Amino acid sequence: MTSRSETHLEILEAAAGRNAQYRAIGTVDRGPAIHMAYWQDFPEPGLITGFSVGLSAHPRWRDQAAPELLISVESRCIEWILATGFIAVQAANEFSFAPGETVDFRAKVSPDSDMDGFLLVEQLVLPETFTTLSTKRGPVDLIQLIPIHHSELVAIRKQGPAAFIRLDPDPCSVTRPPVF
Repeated sequence: MTSRSETHLEILEAAAGRNAQYRAIGTVDRGPAIHMAYWQDFPEPGLITGFSVGLSAHPRWRDQAAPELLISVESRCIEWILATGFIAVQAANEFSFAPGETVDFRAKVSPDSDMDGFLLVEQLVLPETFTTLSTKRGPVDLIQLIPIHHSELVAIRKQGPAAFIRLDPDPCSVTRPPVF
């Protein structure tokens, strides 16, 4: 039987035009194993883009659209991919992964950036048809993690995500200055 995660991965590998590289991340307590599939220079040169594989197989998503996490940043550092997988493993049992939520990573994610948090949004880097993938076992929502500075995380939690989005920060830049 094909799982949701395998099916969404087939769709994404077809879009990338090549097979992904993989990293095993861990197993969710009372849930599935999580891996990260990633590509350098996809969907554009200079970006590293990764997708969680396995989060959508968690039993809590039965009978509803299931999330898989996506990150796409201007970086060559694998730490962005690993951090996304870590969040999927650590938060799968309690986090809804809804657009507008924030994640305080509580440490610099990567040596190429001072950012230490994320804002979750509907995916922005692929064509709109990839926001919710129709798979054999049901819909899979791609939820993108946008890297943010701690000052932005604090402001988003006080003012809401719309205040941040209105300032139009580059969602893929890990070296941009804080907007708050």
